[in-house]
Amino acid sequence: MMLLLPNNLYIDTLTIEQLIKYIEGNSTQDEKDAIAGWLDSNEENRKEFMALRKSYDLTLANLEDRLPEILQIKPKKKGIAYELLKTATLFILAFGCCYLLEKATIQPGDEVVMHTFHVPAGQRAELTLADGTNVWLNAKTTLTFPSHFTKSKREVQLDGEAYFTVKPDPANAFTVNTRQYVIKALGTEFNVSAYSAGETFETSLIKGAVEISSPRTNESVKLLPNNRVYIKNGKLVQASIRYYSHFLWKDGMTSFENERMESIIDKLRLYYDVNIQVKNNKILNLRYTGKFWTKDGVEHVIRVLRIHAKFQYTKDNEQNLITIY
Repeated sequence: MMLLLPNNLYIDTLTIEQLIKYIEGNSTQDEKDAIAGWLDSNEENRKEFMALRKSYDLTLANLEDRLPEILQIKPKKKGIAYELLKTATLFILAFGCCYLLEKATIQPGDEVVMHTFHVPAGQRAELTLADGTNVWLNAKTTLTFPSHFTKSKREVQLDGEAYFTVKPDPANAFTVNTRQYVIKALGTEFNVSAYSAGETFETSLIKGAVEISSPRTNESVKLLPNNRVYIKNGKLVQASIRYYSHFLWKDGMTSFENERMESIIDKLRLYYDVNIQVKNNKILNLRYTGKFWTKDGVEHVIRVLRIHAKFQYTKDNEQNLITIY
């Protein structure tokens, strides 16, 4: 792909290649550290980076005419479904942090296009659904949703963590299906963590009201604002939200509040899709409070935790393995 650079951009060729890798999320930790230092060194570097970012986005936007070919859709009609698909796909291409999985299939009769968004490890994404509902997707999250909702059904499928700001519609509840539970809302703001890989489930309600139910056991819980529900001994348990800083993940920040190292390491495994072996069990019960930019990568977090917990570590890139001693 040929990148269209503005005339006033004076980045050398090597740096352009490194910055493009950084934008695409493919940089090594050393490259991320070098770029972070370069960006922090002066305002002019930050301006050049933003110019490169914009040029990269515009270059990818030129792929718009190839969307039917890319997505295997015959462009007979360019109605609402196609426009939403076009917008969503350009978002994917431009930001390089999520992608469309498998097929986008048009169902006969109503031309509903089913999308599946996947956000890779160490990334996040934001999108707006056809009804105006905003959704933020955390790392290693998959969301399946239709191009448009019917008058009686607003329903999505989630595997991972997402923050929803639901467009109010008193006549039509918004439903989030997870592997274990179903969350229903009319117009509200809430966070759902339901990674099937980690066997976790937690819903935190910021505004409005939601109902959580189990199709298997008929268990049902109505949640009020500033409260959360989670699984304990196979049952749903309610409690107040302890730390609102957790929801900073949607702004690109991972936050830990007086959290056990064992729990932190489990989250790092999940969010960054890396195997972490701990051979120093003494550190697992230590607690840590801190915030990290997600884009800085897992090794940056490990380096900071090492200072706090006094451990050593090695990293095997080929095996995607971090070993803590």
